[in-house]
Amino acid sequence: MIVLAACSPGDGPESIPLPTSPNTTSTTTTTTTTTTTTLVPPKYKVTIRRTTDGVPHISGARIVDAAYGQGWVIGEDHGCTLIEQVFKVTATRSTNLGPGADGENVDSDFAWQAIDIAAIAAADFARAPDDIVELFDAYAAGWNDHLAEVGRDGITGWCAGADWLRPLTPDEVYTYARSITLLASSERLVDYLGSAQPPSE
Repeated sequence: MIVLAACSPGDGPESIPLPTSPNTTSTTTTTTTTTTTTLVPPKYKVTIRRTTDGVPHISGARIVDAAYGQGWVIGEDHGCTLIEQVFKVTATRSTNLGPGADGENVDSDFAWQAIDIAAIAAADFARAPDDIVELFDAYAAGWNDHLAEVGRDGITGWCAGADWLRPLTPDEVYTYARSITLLASSERLVDYLGSAQPPSE
């Protein structure tokens, strides 16, 4: 369950729940048909309050609840940026966004394949502690649930309505997070790897 509310920098109004779709199950016997509705408690419970300036404040009883809320807010505020960054670090920008001006997406894909952060991150994630996996599961679920709620056309930003908008997997989000550790090292070479030439002498 996610709760959204707007508020001033001080106290805000009561939270307003978003529509949710509880899980239901149907059971059938050989003599009669019985429909049983089982209300499953939501996996995450989070409250998102925004100030009058739109700054989100996320709260939940558990850290995974907060991670879910963060994923939801990123979908609201920076959905285009997140998925584009996932395409970048998984070397799929040209596949999804085309070659880019002067082939810049092709060069980017070549460089990120050379760095191979996607394979490194996948290996890391496969042996990550359960609490880390749960955090990335929750974050991805928040982004994905927001996308499901608003649809491709409801995403805010330059990518609204794009046919390549899709749910993200936890390991893709982890790959992006892992790539941030390269900001001061090999990522600085990305723009040059695609056109690098050996010295003439």
